[in-house]
Amino acid sequence: MIPLSSPTEAELTHDSIASLRVRASYSQLPTLRGITRTVANNTGLDVDGTADLALAMDEVASILIGHAIPSSDLTCRFETYGRTLRIVVSVIAHSEIPDKSHSFGWFVLEALVDSVRLEQSEIDADGHITLTMTLEKGLLQERA
Repeated sequence: MIPLSSPTEAELTHDSIASLRVRASYSQLPTLRGITRTVANNTGLDVDGTADLALAMDEVASILIGHAIPSSDLTCRFETYGRTLRIVVSVIAHSEIPDKSHSFGWFVLEALVDSVRLEQSEIDADGHITLTMTLEKGLLQERA
């Protein structure tokens, strides 16, 4: 857990670790879980934290893929901010995600990570919307 104090300069320093773009398809879930595990291991998460993050990625990707327009891509960006690993996952969708904050899936996500956010853009001229979900998990130690 990250202490509730003022962020240090190191915590505000952004470090991009990896970016990934895959077809928005359920067949890509093993790839997404695998890279999530690899990044989590390399940033200092323990075995339980790594497993939690892989499960959270699976849930987030499944939600976004379920709303994605046909033949679209899902993008995933892994970053660190001090002692926090941030994963930002986006997809172009055909509709907004209704308020999920009271759903079981959302409850599970909140139990697996320190923070989860859903952002939805305005509908564009083609009738599409960009859905972005951001996960944050505190690291055991600051990345060197």
